[in-house]
Amino acid sequence: MKKILVGLTFLTAVSSATFFSCKKSEINKQATASNQSTSKVSSETLEKIKTTTSSFIIKEHSHNFTKRPQWLQTILDDLSGAAKGAPLAVINPALGVGAAITCGIISSMKAVYQNNSNSSNNQIRNISFPISSTVSNSNNPYDYVGYWHYYTLNSALSNTSNYEDINDSFSYCVTYSFISSTLTSNNVFGGTSFSSIIGGNYSTLKSDFNYVASLSTTTCSSALYQMHSDGYINDVQYSVLSDYFDAIDNSNSASDFATYSVDIENDIVSDTSLSSNDKQCLLMIMSTARYSLQYYSLQ
Repeated sequence: MKKILVGLTFLTAVSSATFFSCKKSEINKQATASNQSTSKVSSETLEKIKTTTSSFIIKEHSHNFTKRPQWLQTILDDLSGAAKGAPLAVINPALGVGAAITCGIISSMKAVYQNNSNSSNNQIRNISFPISSTVSNSNNPYDYVGYWHYYTLNSALSNTSNYEDINDSFSYCVTYSFISSTLTSNNVFGGTSFSSIIGGNYSTLKSDFNYVASLSTTTCSSALYQMHSDGYINDVQYSVLSDYFDAIDNSNSASDFATYSVDIENDIVSDTSLSSNDKQCLLMIMSTARYSLQYYSLQ
């Protein structure tokens, strides 16, 4: 459930170099430092989110609620990957976007690969992606993140060579190269190449991917709790996302969830108490979630 908008300007080479010159230990320290955020979310916004979420869950359970979405594990990996990469925006906004997209896609592609390898039924395939009919949010400046996440993931599914090595095994390296090529050729970073955005931190993103792969959680809420406990999601972000991820776990309709998500995103956009870094992190994750449920509902 991830999509991304086009037409944003990204960072200068100088600010990018500040991050790219860091050692891995320093990078992790800086990213985790977002947990010390002086930002806050207003009590009014939190109350609106709780009320909206409660009403949404009641509605979902009222119309033949059975269980969470069919592709829950893949959705969980989608969002966990995006949530793991997004906080890097505290170092560099463009890096946060690139990391959220990349870690989210690779994590979900690994889940897709495992799903398709373990079952001859319920295969996740490349589909005709009806972009024009999906619910977008023009108020969310990071709507494009969810868009390009699912555009790239769906494109990768057109051929196994986009994510498998010569031994027909899932390959981080092959998938990363495909993502880089796709995002650069589609000018997602406003003329800046994907490799320039990521710089020499390929191994850092791979470490993030390995962290997501190691999560032994069965719900989006439990994955969020683990990432917060491990210091990758700060207290402000967690206070918002705990309700939001609970809504995902209880969703029974992609269209219902999209409407719900747009309402929450708009609350975040209008909250003047939140820092720009926290807003970016929250809005990228929500964009990914909104597109994710819509995408997998078509499978």
